[in-house]
Amino acid sequence: MCKKNMASMNYFDGLQIPITGCSPRHPGVFENTPKYYSIQFNYSGSFFLQVGERKKLYASGPVAFLTYPGEHFLYGTDTPGGHRYHCHICTCGERINDYIRSGLFFMEPENPLVPIANGDRFLHGITQLVDYSRKPTPMPPRAVLIFEDLLLQIYENRMSIKYSSGNHLAYLKSLAGNISADPGKNVDFQACAAECGVTMIHFRRIFKEYAGVSPQQFLLRARLNKAAELLRSTRLSIKEIAYLSGWEDEYYFSRQFRQKFQISPQRYRREITG
Repeated sequence: MCKKNMASMNYFDGLQIPITGCSPRHPGVFENTPKYYSIQFNYSGSFFLQVGERKKLYASGPVAFLTYPGEHFLYGTDTPGGHRYHCHICTCGERINDYIRSGLFFMEPENPLVPIANGDRFLHGITQLVDYSRKPTPMPPRAVLIFEDLLLQIYENRMSIKYSSGNHLAYLKSLAGNISADPGKNVDFQACAAECGVTMIHFRRIFKEYAGVSPQQFLLRARLNKAAELLRSTRLSIKEIAYLSGWEDEYYFSRQFRQKFQISPQRYRREITG
């Protein structure tokens, strides 16, 4: 009786994987109003993500997010000549409904980015699916298991962040939002750690688990992104832009800007504005 049931069971039905891809040097910005349910994975490099009309979120390193019908997604790098290692797995089928109902495939446009602790393991699963898709034969049942393992890794990393940061999650989210909105302000991270009632070492760890980078790196990246935005959208002097973005020394600002964008602020403005 058990053998008969197993023989007639089509456990792996209900999931199709029509599109896959990996680009080690993916340039520019991608605009996406999806018709598939997809895993997007930024293995390396800095990028931004904007869901609908919400504010841009910036991240770097191994970070995953999900795209799905009913939302508009804009993501990529706004650095001239910049690139990143990006992969995607696009799926459809009835099985997706089970993932959504269970919470395995989550749709939270306000908090979509999930730092992945073991980026190499995650990339290996994606490249397996990409390799399967390039073969002339149909996707094997194992492809469903690999895709579900990727979703599970995203879920586990999300839960790890929530549990490790515990009651501090709302504070970290507010702090990151305030820094992104006005990175020119000075931030006393020692005072932030004291507000959370933790040591500075512990604060750095839970902030990195939440944002994917340390507090200092997050602040520096936010300041550089603001400076780049001001260079694109205003005629302010380099000195004024440096000050508004959080630097008192315009030469130190120029040096850090060049380190990130591989180009001087002056040349960046010329190439963007023509």
